[in-house]
Amino acid sequence: MTIKTDAVVIGAGPVGLFSVFELGILGLNAHVVDNLDKIGGQCIELYPDKPIYDIPGIPNCTGETGAEISIEDDGTIFIGATNGTAADAAKAQVLAIADPKLPEVGERYNGTVVKLATFGAFINLLPGKDGLLHVSQIRKMHGGKRIENLEEVMKVGEKIEVVINEIDPKGKYSLVPANLPAESKSE
Repeated sequence: MTIKTDAVVIGAGPVGLFSVFELGILGLNAHVVDNLDKIGGQCIELYPDKPIYDIPGIPNCTGETGAEISIEDDGTIFIGATNGTAADAAKAQVLAIADPKLPEVGERYNGTVVKLATFGAFINLLPGKDGLLHVSQIRKMHGGKRIENLEEVMKVGEKIEVVINEIDPKGKYSLVPANLPAESKSE
């Protein structure tokens, strides 16, 4: 049996439940699993493509990368993986939690479309950091043609390369497509 969810939190203690609360604020669905005999346990089988978090919030084991992450009592983090790509992805996950980086104007991201609205698409840049790719920018990606329905040209879950064009005083990210011809960017 496979259960569809965005994240699994292991441990139903105060920190585990708070993690579920925070994931909910981000619009992610979470399942809480408790009383496993080892870290990860059956979760890798039930949720093969979802991050699995231990109570401290650092992924100890993840079906998404296929890597195993362990944290020693002294704070040393070990990442075990069968290939370099999985190890690099796991390292990026740990760094995103332990040392979060704030996006800056001009930075390029291979983001994921997380929501479509009539005025544009919300693109996830980093965990908890989304930006808006306005419909006028999406139009530029499609030769300047009017777009009646964004779902015709873009899907939730789709990867798209974007650049942060502006960060407003409230910390909202305005995005532009990264791979536009020079004449499209100036319009």
